[in-house]
Amino acid sequence: MTTPVLAQRDDPGLQMNCASDYFRLCAGADPDSPEVERCFARNRVRLSAQCRAAISAYDRGESTTQAGRRAQ
Repeated sequence: MTTPVLAQRDDPGLQMNCASDYFRLCAGADPDSPEVERCFARNRVRLSAQCRAAISAYDRGESTTQAGRRAQ
């Protein structure tokens, strides 16, 4: 599972499903920096189910929005 940087990927599904994880776990990192990706990787087990599902869908080239909804 990779952890695409939310702002750089400009994927609405990733942003929607992972924003709360960013603020909870990685708020000290600049959202446009690679540090967010490292933070998500370090905290992978603490990410919400919706965020993990969206990241997995992104890796597979699938809809990140629908993946997050299915994980709820």
